[in-house]
Amino acid sequence: MNFETKHVVRWGLPGWVFLIFLLFYMLNHNPGLIIDIRDKDGFSIIGLGAILGALGVPIGYLIHQISMVFGFILFTKRNKYFKEEFLIDEKFSNSKAGDHLRSRYVHLLTRVHELRGLFFSLLLSGLIIITTELLYVQQYNEYFYFIIITNFILAVIAFVNQKYFSDNLNFVKRQIKISKTT
Repeated sequence: MNFETKHVVRWGLPGWVFLIFLLFYMLNHNPGLIIDIRDKDGFSIIGLGAILGALGVPIGYLIHQISMVFGFILFTKRNKYFKEEFLIDEKFSNSKAGDHLRSRYVHLLTRVHELRGLFFSLLLSGLIIITTELLYVQQYNEYFYFIIITNFILAVIAFVNQKYFSDNLNFVKRQIKISKTT
């Protein structure tokens, strides 16, 4: 498996955002949580941060897979998509500017997938926090509303950005298919 630093960030970011929102929510209900863990279990703040940082990558990877299924795979006409990808790659190979076009295409496609993963991370953390609050905690204090509103605003931003990059990607794909092979 080819594993690079960019994969840690790509997969870690959704996981880290997810964990940060859950941690802030838990700290709202138990402000001494980190001190309790440190005193009771002997963890240092740095050690706890390292554990959460390491956990963020596999959690983010799972969130990324969920975002691929529910944000792309279920709604894609596979045969049409595969044919289109093949034709675009063929255009890259047969073009003088192929490397530049491929780089631009990959950049946009990567941004679309990253932002969709971030959106799903925020969606999942928001749903877990709301469900936990509704079913178990039922305190609904201002900190809860602050976390949910912040989560919602960031989710909207990630969704709008993902839509922007998706539209840009679709424009580039149309231009690639329209342009003559040079």
